[in-house]
Amino acid sequence: MKFKIPGIALLLVTSILFVISCSSNNNNPSAPAAPTPTFTPPCVNASNTPCTSTFTATPTNTGTATPTGTPTSTATVTDTRTPTATTTNTGTSTSTATITNTATLTATATITDTPTVTPTATITSTPTDTPLVTSTATSTASSTPSNTPTSTSTNCTGNPTPTNTVVASNGIAMHVTYSGVGTVSASNPIYVYLTDTFGSGASFQAVRFIDTNSGGITIYGMNTGTYYLAMFYNAAGDGHFYQGGGGVKPHVGDQAQFLGVSSGCNPSGATALSVAGGVTNIGTVSFTGGGLWGFGGTLTYNGSVGGTVSTCNPLCVGFYTDSGYTAQDTNQLNFTNGSRYDLNTFDIGGGCSTASAYVQAWYAKSGNTGSPQAGDSVTQLGLVANSAVTNLNITIP
Repeated sequence: MKFKIPGIALLLVTSILFVISCSSNNNNPSAPAAPTPTFTPPCVNASNTPCTSTFTATPTNTGTATPTGTPTSTATVTDTRTPTATTTNTGTSTSTATITNTATLTATATITDTPTVTPTATITSTPTDTPLVTSTATSTASSTPSNTPTSTSTNCTGNPTPTNTVVASNGIAMHVTYSGVGTVSASNPIYVYLTDTFGSGASFQAVRFIDTNSGGITIYGMNTGTYYLAMFYNAAGDGHFYQGGGGVKPHVGDQAQFLGVSSGCNPSGATALSVAGGVTNIGTVSFTGGGLWGFGGTLTYNGSVGGTVSTCNPLCVGFYTDSGYTAQDTNQLNFTNGSRYDLNTFDIGGGCSTASAYVQAWYAKSGNTGSPQAGDSVTQLGLVANSAVTNLNITIP
């Protein structure tokens, strides 16, 4: 009996063989051998119609694959973790201090406004034209001046006792106008100086203040005679300035002019004023002034011989025309330690110009204000040039 394989069966067998053939070409190591199929020949029925054939392929071997390559693995480690630190503070602070404020402020002040104003001032009219004489005698001014002055002088040991002079009824009246630098006021007044000589032997000297420009003044107490007038503007600005035993003196640097002298400070050309039989009115006088020259500054005692500066033991300063300090020209007394002094150089021709003199100062422990005595503290400065500004501070040991 011949068997014929139908076309469809042949195609199926061919496909299986192709698959098996492809598997046999695999390069995997130790691939299993293709199984030998078992064929069941297709059957043909009586009408010669192929029946369904059954194909069974069961492999009988088991393949084992063993790789021969050595794998190489290089690991890269990246730490992606983020550390988290948690701080736990387990400390416990317990404050046991207890502040108790037991202060009690009770305001008990009682303000009672019960002021009582009782006027106690007594107004006494005292004339300002008391003449300056060598004593401190005073008089009461009236239309008829009194000729019985009362002496209130302080007598100090070592100084001559002042002799009271009967005050005469003569006088000079005037108005004074200043047209120079500065404004006339109580701090910067005009003061007028009246004397019977500009030399060192004057028997009458008087100084009066005028606080208002073009103001008037009357000076009493002069005997019949000839007098000279000087006018000053207080450029220092210290008001009514009294300098120790020298009374009122102009400062170095003040504006000065003599009546009858158009310029300069030489008193030799000053106009002489005659006074007799009452008050002489000379009307309004005017001045512009020039800077006053001399020696000026502070006068200080350091206490080398003991004692205290006072009225009876003052500081004395003077200038002289000789190196032996015997020919004294001008002297000033200061009753306060460290106070200002001013010595004007009219008498040596240096009222408003350069001049030189010998300067001496002392503490009058002996009480003698005319010249230094044994026991006094003395300083001698030699020949010194004057100036239009304060330039000579003096210290006595």
